Amino acid sequence: MPEMLKQVIDWLYVQLNNIQDVPDSPEEVEVEIEAKIGKIVNVGNGERIMMPITSPTILNQMWATGDNIRFESQMELNEHKAMNAFLNSALQASKMEERHGRVPMDYSHPKSRDSFRPLSDTGYDALPPAFRRHASEKRKDLKLRTTTNLATGEVEARIVKSKMADLHIFNPAGDYDCRISLNLEANMNLPHLAPYTDLFDEWAPGERASPDRMKDRMSYKHLVYRIDLTMVSVSKALPPKFELELEVEGQVLREQMRLMSGGEGEHAFADLVGGFLDNATFLMRQRAVA
Repeated sequence: MPEMLKQVIDWLYVQLNNIQDVPDSPEEVEVEIEAKIGKIVNVGNGERIMMPITSPTILNQMWATGDNIRFESQMELNEHKAMNAFLNSALQASKMEERHGRVPMDYSHPKSRDSFRPLSDTGYDALPPAFRRHASEKRKDLKLRTTTNLATGEVEARIVKSKMADLHIFNPAGDYDCRISLNLEANMNLPHLAPYTDLFDEWAPGERASPDRMKDRMSYKHLVYRIDLTMVSVSKALPPKFELELEVEGQVLREQMRLMSGGEGEHAFADLVGGFLDNATFLMRQRAVA
């Protein structure tokens, strides 16, 4: 097994093991495992980090989670267009090959607005107990994110998100790096919480408010993996940002980990993580070519 794959497998195993008390129910709490494509930047000079190595490597977690670096998740417009064209061609190819037994890709193109408000004490108390246990140290940073469909005006989601851990991959052979994150997302769009106005506070005077994010997203899903190509706008006065991220279904990965841990026959944990890492590496290479 390649060393990098082994490290990612071990890291995900540890992180998922740490949240075994979280209900295995996306309707209550969803485990999000994502890989964002971008650049690892030196906080001191604002430039991409430089290291005396020539192949991709995983950064030491103690060093990476300190004040040494930050991760910038964005791409240039020409790369956004090139990636869109590539993914559209892959989508069409999968449809053509469906008759030969290939599982086709799915595509969606939602446009939405994300609004953020500080989570109130009532909102915090309404969070699932397991979510509160893991997010208690981040209480003051928790926000209620409301997602509204721009076409219909319908509220599609009310979510509270908390990051559990990050793993940074530095890729000196290309123009872009990768950050793998494991997050918890609590579903607050539940009927018994209506009318939802008690779940958040307004921004305090002088407090730096999080701006609304307008998202134009092209989403490509195949099996347990999903690739999101998103244009994000926060103000007409500022140029939009272009983001690229990959997700693997956390619930499926948790199921396979339990099979592996319990010795209950065959499991696909390593294969799923391997596919996830392969896809992330492939996306980084495609961006470099673009």
